[in-house]
Amino acid sequence: MRHAPKILEIGTALLFAGLAIYAIEEGQSWSVIGIRLRVDASLLLIVLISLMVGRPFTLQYARESVPSSLWQSPQLIHANYVITGAWSLAFAVMVIAELALLYVTNLPRQVGVITIVLALVGAFKFTSWYPQRGDSVQES
Repeated sequence: MRHAPKILEIGTALLFAGLAIYAIEEGQSWSVIGIRLRVDASLLLIVLISLMVGRPFTLQYARESVPSSLWQSPQLIHANYVITGAWSLAFAVMVIAELALLYVTNLPRQVGVITIVLALVGAFKFTSWYPQRGDSVQES
C-alpha cells in the first residue's frame, strides 16, 4: 500500500515552513519556549480542525492497522474522535504550560516542563490503552 500524506504531516510541514519563512523575513529570534508555544499552538489548531471537519487526525493512522472493511465502522470512528480529543487536550495543556513559562516569572521552570512531559506521556499512553479496552474495533 502506498503511503498517503496525513493531515498532521502536511500541517506540520506547512507549519515549519511558515515559521522558517517568517523568521527569515522578519529576522525574528525566539526562545525555545517561544518556539515550542508556536509549534504546540499550531499543532493544537491542526488537531482541532481535523475534529471540526469530521476527519480526526488519528483515523488515518488507525486505518493503517485495521482491515479496510472496518474503516467506516462506527466504533473505529468514535474511538478516533476520543483519541484525537485526548491529543487536543494534551496540546492545550502544553500551550497553557508554555504560556505560564513565558509570562509567570515566579513559576519554577520544572513545573512547566513536568506539565508538558506529563501531557505528552498521558496522550501517548491513552492512545495505546484506549483501543485495547475491549469495546473498540479489533484487528482481524
